[in-house]
Amino acid sequence: QHDVDQNLLREKLDNTVIICVNSVGVNLNTASPYLLSYVSGIGPALASNIVDYRTSIGGFASRSQLRK
Repeated sequence: QHDVDQNLLREKLDNTVIICVNSVGVNLNTASPYLLSYVSGIGPALASNIVDYRTSIGGFASRSQLRK
C-alpha cells in the first residue's frame, strides 16, 4: 500500500476547485468565504468581507450590489 502525497493531493484538489468555480460560478447568497476565495480576483479577506456584507443586507438581489 502506498500513501498519497498530501501536498500533491491538495494542489490537484485546489486546481480542480478553481477550474470548476470559475467555469460554473458560485451562488453569492450561499457560498462560504472558503469557496468565494477560489473565485478569480477574490482572496480570503475580500471573501470574508463579501459574506459579512451579505449578512448585513440579508442577501444579494443582484451582482451589482458587490460594487458597494
